[in-house]
Amino acid sequence: MREKACGLDIHKKFIVAAVVDQGGTVAEQRLSRTQADLFLLKDWVSYHGCEVVACESTSDYWVQVYDLVAGQIPMIVGNARDIKAISHKKTDTIDATWIAKLALHDLIPASRVPDQETRDLRSLIRLRKFLVEKRTDLKNQVHHILDSCLFQLAKVFSDIFGASGMVVLTGITEGKPVEEIIASLPKRTQKQGEEIRGVLETSLSETVIVRLQSCLALIKEMDSQIAILMQLVHRCVAGQKRLIRILTSVPGIGYLAAVTLIAEIGDFTDFSSGDKLAGWQASSRPCISRPTISGWERSPSGVPERFGGSVSRSLMQQSEPGRHGFMRSSPGKSGRSDSTRRSLPWHARSSRSSGTWW
Repeated sequence: MREKACGLDIHKKFIVAAVVDQGGTVAEQRLSRTQADLFLLKDWVSYHGCEVVACESTSDYWVQVYDLVAGQIPMIVGNARDIKAISHKKTDTIDATWIAKLALHDLIPASRVPDQETRDLRSLIRLRKFLVEKRTDLKNQVHHILDSCLFQLAKVFSDIFGASGMVVLTGITEGKPVEEIIASLPKRTQKQGEEIRGVLETSLSETVIVRLQSCLALIKEMDSQIAILMQLVHRCVAGQKRLIRILTSVPGIGYLAAVTLIAEIGDFTDFSSGDKLAGWQASSRPCISRPTISGWERSPSGVPERFGGSVSRSLMQQSEPGRHGFMRSSPGKSGRSDSTRRSLPWHARSSRSSGTWW
């Protein structure tokens, strides 16, 4: 039985701390969420002789507190679902006190907190995903600009952002003559010279040119930043080569999907079985779960909503390349015909040839 516990109600700009003992005595403290005040919090908790510190997993505001306190005093990061108080007048002090009382009686299930290296890798992977999504938005904007001006470049090139497509886009934004643009294309592409010439003869206004220049410049910058992030990712997983080989041996899992699994799951040995891992992942996003009379609601993809979280989304995206616009290798490269692919389980139907899956 614990004698004294501290509860933290962590906000974006401040932290409310409450210390509770078995006699019900409460000590309160409000501090700013700054580095200096975090050290004060650590000293204050130590001064009161707390045996445990507990808080809700509010966004990522708890991370700095955890890294500072956990090395000295046991700290529990609990799911808000498990800490939710009974109905009463809600204040920050009451919330902190309630958390302290729950921790005092060991009533908060501790959430799994990955180590610092895993959290760093996870932050890089998620930032990369964010930038890729924004880059895709910009590419869609370029498609929209061209289509609205009847500049049907997509009818000539399957990917207007490939090498040949970028030569054309760069040429028209720099005001180069049509013949010069065609001459700068690869020889195999020049065979489509008449089709390309027909597209390039479509006039574009100055405003359209400026919009295209802006989008292309941002896409180029995002390409550069994504490449920098991937260099850091490669460095983070340099010691995980064996695990990556094992993961990529699974049909449908490429390098990027494997790295994402490592980042999101962390140490696989924390789970004694696949069922334990699936249960942890299913409970990582409780707000998604919506029980109905007939069972769990299903998402448009057909996968139960209770199986939420970044890991399942990554696997779903990896396994449905056609639906999400990902590259699918030809049967010659993958060694599987369409009928063979359809006969596989849902998680194994995609090709492994493409590393970029979002």
